[in-house]
Amino acid sequence: MPSLLEYKKRTGKLPGCITFSFAAYIAFYHAGRAKGQNCLIGTRGDSSFSIKDDQWVLDFYFDHRDDDVKALAHAVIHNKKMWGPDLAGLPGFESAVAAALERIEAAGMYQAMKECL
Repeated sequence: MPSLLEYKKRTGKLPGCITFSFAAYIAFYHAGRAKGQNCLIGTRGDSSFSIKDDQWVLDFYFDHRDDDVKALAHAVIHNKKMWGPDLAGLPGFESAVAAALERIEAAGMYQAMKECL
């Protein structure tokens, strides 16, 4: 987050790849559609994987598993326990993250990442 905030402060713009990586982080957790033992169970195609973190983080993402990308971006960015107040007050960040999440959902992570670069 320090790099994101400093870049925005110095240039007045959001750093594209850092903003995208934040959306990718959210997409990873959002893949957790079921609860496992001390984890969420994510799926990618026919494969499943465990998502491990502090229980409150897992509970947060599980509670938001049915959110659309705009609601999910809003919930994550405004979660002060995760980020403090810095991200919620960053102009344009929420809409940029939601747009990146939409692209990841539409094109898949690999293609969306290639487009970011």
